[in-house]
Amino acid sequence: MSKSDQTKVALVCLKTSQNITNQSLLQVFGKHGKITKILIFEQGPMQTKVFIEYEEPDQAQDAINCLNNTKVMNNIICNVYPSRLRELKLDNVPNTKGMDLTQKLPFSMPSLWDLNVNEDECAQQVSEERQVDIRKRLSMIDDEISRTIESKLDNALIKLYQQTKCLRVLMGDYRLEEILHRTSKYGKIVQLLPLHQFRFT
Repeated sequence: MSKSDQTKVALVCLKTSQNITNQSLLQVFGKHGKITKILIFEQGPMQTKVFIEYEEPDQAQDAINCLNNTKVMNNIICNVYPSRLRELKLDNVPNTKGMDLTQKLPFSMPSLWDLNVNEDECAQQVSEERQVDIRKRLSMIDDEISRTIESKLDNALIKLYQQTKCLRVLMGDYRLEEILHRTSKYGKIVQLLPLHQFRFT
């Protein structure tokens, strides 16, 4: 096939239900050439189809050779084919579906091809951010467990203290004044029975 017969447009099929954006496509496909236009023309429950137009046919072919039948982004199966289209027309296409990088933007936006973005570094940064978030969540869980254990331990010790005092009262270790003073902080005293009403076996 002569260079004049080659297309600058690649047809991309992504087997995923995830939301694919123009920026994520730029990050992956921009490493193979200068992208001029992107059109997400189909988003189904299991597959997304995209047209990507490069500045030169060789760049489109390089993307096809390198990315066809591979996995990109978050382990998404990717198939790339040469398109029958010669160029993309993005008239009346919303920004969420299409992007024309040949139009002059009101702000500076260099292409990823010019910046030579390293995808591995981006993935590493995301991984580090996730690790920080996981550490924070684990720390919160650990604090909650510690508070729960301390609360239950305090309650258990209070109950043990009360039961121990009751046993010592039954055995005649305390006078009435000491009983009132030591046990009233754990609750209202309803009734005190004289020792002679208890039977010991």
